[in-house]
Amino acid sequence: MKWTAEEDEILKSRIEKFGTGNWSLIAQELQGRTGKQCRERWTNQLNPNLNRDNWSSNEDRILLHQQQIFGNSWSKISKYLPGRSSNSIKNRWSWLSRHRALPQKNNAPAIKIQPQIQQQKPLTMNFDPSTSECLGSISFMMLDLPDVEFSSDFNLQDFPAIDTSDKGLSLWDVL
Repeated sequence: MKWTAEEDEILKSRIEKFGTGNWSLIAQELQGRTGKQCRERWTNQLNPNLNRDNWSSNEDRILLHQQQIFGNSWSKISKYLPGRSSNSIKNRWSWLSRHRALPQKNNAPAIKIQPQIQQQKPLTMNFDPSTSECLGSISFMMLDLPDVEFSSDFNLQDFPAIDTSDKGLSLWDVL
């Protein structure tokens, strides 16, 4: 059932009153809506912190890289793309997957384009023992994707730490 403008306003006011951790309580105010529906409506549509801008090439690069690590765990990937909902990340991945194949002339089969590593720069990082933080930047591998330019430097503080011990990955696998 499609959400009405009135339901959206009720949802916003209930979130203002109860916060985003009480979805069942919020749903009691909306006849015929479950806590899950309320959470998904807020998370994917109404949250004012959602980034609705066009996707940048850096965001595409992060998405491609994190999808290799986490597979289709869109909520895990969303931690690396602030302001992007899991749903918008899934939709962007689907779009990228469809548009990374280019048709050839004369209706020949499409060619799947695979990213190629152009260069790899070393990891540069400083540890501040007083705050237990890593400061600096990580230089990622540059990928050769047609018609897409990527910046190779990212601020380390923009990315949450990844525990790779249970995945059998080294630091360079993650980068």
